[in-house]
Amino acid sequence: MVAQALKKIDHYIVPYFKVSGKKSPFAQAKEMWSLYRKYESLPTQYMVSSLYQNEATRDVMSFMPSSLLRNFQERVNDPAARDLVFDKHLFRVTLEAHGLPVIRELFRILQCGEIRDAEDRAIDKNAARNILAAHNAPVFVKPTFGTRGKGAFISAPGDDVDEIFQSTSGVLVQPVLQQHPTIAAIKPGVINSVRIDTLLTDGRCVNSAAVQKLGQGDAPVDNGGHGGLVVQIDLETGRLTRLAKQKARFGPEAFSVHPDTGASFAGTQIPFWSELRTIVCRAAFALPELPTLGWDVAVTPDGPVLIEANSLWHIDNLQYGDTGIGDTPVGKAALHMKRTGQFRR
Repeated sequence: MVAQALKKIDHYIVPYFKVSGKKSPFAQAKEMWSLYRKYESLPTQYMVSSLYQNEATRDVMSFMPSSLLRNFQERVNDPAARDLVFDKHLFRVTLEAHGLPVIRELFRILQCGEIRDAEDRAIDKNAARNILAAHNAPVFVKPTFGTRGKGAFISAPGDDVDEIFQSTSGVLVQPVLQQHPTIAAIKPGVINSVRIDTLLTDGRCVNSAAVQKLGQGDAPVDNGGHGGLVVQIDLETGRLTRLAKQKARFGPEAFSVHPDTGASFAGTQIPFWSELRTIVCRAAFALPELPTLGWDVAVTPDGPVLIEANSLWHIDNLQYGDTGIGDTPVGKAALHMKRTGQFRR
């Protein structure tokens, strides 16, 4: 508890006193009080999202506390069903059975060291090596139960493949997807995924927000913990907004172009946008025990591919833009449940 408190002070309180260009103390106090009254929770997002800075375009009142959404997720998502998305192999098998586009692994290594192919047949290490040789292309290796891109890496032909077989926690070995040229033009060399949420309510599937995640540097993944950027997507049009944000010590840092390529973001159309929204909702209905999910979707030349889903998805990525998610369907549902204890499935 002490370590967590010190970390929060280091990440949010210290930057507050060091950053310049803050609103007046009166304006800050008024906004924090208004946020407290609206969400009936401590206005933690005021510090996390640096809402005290002078950014005239930001809709302060739409930024809801992350704890409010987390409580909602924990109450409406069936704990017994969370392995359907936490176990990435089970996720693939479940959604593949519903005819949805997913990444079929070449093979996987279980925690006990056993190796199983894509058809779930036990194979030995030599057979797995033969699969890699026949594939003869880079593969993406990721923990079966990992989060935030930790432990993931790319292995190319000619690399020492022993690293793949040294895992003690269990991994999936997948083909590396091809990025759609429109997205690759912004940041090549990594799969830049779309993060979009789904909410099943009143028999419908609705989305509340979406961002385009973008890798940076040599990182093999696009996660914020590896320096990744996020750009807000207009839900209706599928177009990127003007600025990318990156999690930083002194509040989210903004970029108008990608720092690696110089590519601008404004107005870029996400390919297959309507199809992408349809696919994530089809997938959501395939997992009805988990009414609120955050999806990572790759856009390939042939269309969207579901990478993974998160039952306890974090609010920060979707609140890096000019507006938060407090006035969206999932934000309103979370606030309604806090006040009434009710959720309309």
